[in-house]
Amino acid sequence: KPPGAEQGSVQDVFVASTRKLVGGSAVLSGTRSPAMHYFDFSVAVPPDHIPGTVRFPRRRPPNLQTDFVTISATQFRDRSAFVNSLNSVARQKQPQDREVVLFVHGFNTNFAEGLYRQAQLSHDFGSRGISVNFSWASAGDLRAYAYDRESALLARDGLESLLLSVSASNAARIVIIAHSMGAQVVMETLRQMEIRGAPVFFDKLSSVVLVAPDIGVDLFVSQATPLAELDIPLYIFVSSRDRALRLSSLLRGRAPRLGMLTDAAALGDLP
Repeated sequence: KPPGAEQGSVQDVFVASTRKLVGGSAVLSGTRSPAMHYFDFSVAVPPDHIPGTVRFPRRRPPNLQTDFVTISATQFRDRSAFVNSLNSVARQKQPQDREVVLFVHGFNTNFAEGLYRQAQLSHDFGSRGISVNFSWASAGDLRAYAYDRESALLARDGLESLLLSVSASNAARIVIIAHSMGAQVVMETLRQMEIRGAPVFFDKLSSVVLVAPDIGVDLFVSQATPLAELDIPLYIFVSSRDRALRLSSLLRGRAPRLGMLTDAAALGDLP
């Protein structure tokens, strides 16, 4: 078995990314790629893991009792191979477990951080569904807010392609979880899909969860109105201590962000 397989629990995560590969390896950079890359990663969650946290290795070799470790990475040759593997995993699950949980990371997040965060969420919530990670090209640098925002906007078509692929698979339901600037990617993508028409996808979309979303309130209302008409539940987790949201608000003349809301009445007529 690969190192780490005997330690803690192993979480399998499918990955679709608009990041550029580093030297043809399974390492994905903060540079944008014109093409999507597809992977299947296995991540070992350590037995001494504290729920809600991710601990990265501080030295080599990593401490398998305390550190998150990637134990395998398989790159798919194309989108079809990715979907075929997704279908194979779905067929092995009971019908009630054929749910895809798709996670989209936020601002200032490198590839490993987004991947390990999804493994942590899947482990901590005891998910029996299929984990899919969409990794857009964040620079992973607190000083690169403008770069990340442009990367997020460029990632919309890639996320739409992934969502259409997942909805065409044997998955029965799709739950989307997005954090920070990732919520902007998700809401813009869902809005464009609703305009273009994607009935199979929206039939399978069971809910959208936005965690500390970095979106203007008025923009969100315009994005969410078509989804409300489709009766798709939207859950918003807010935070008064999120540094990225404070930075985003400051860059916009202290305009409030959706993830900082204290009064739901600001969302107007949304149900």
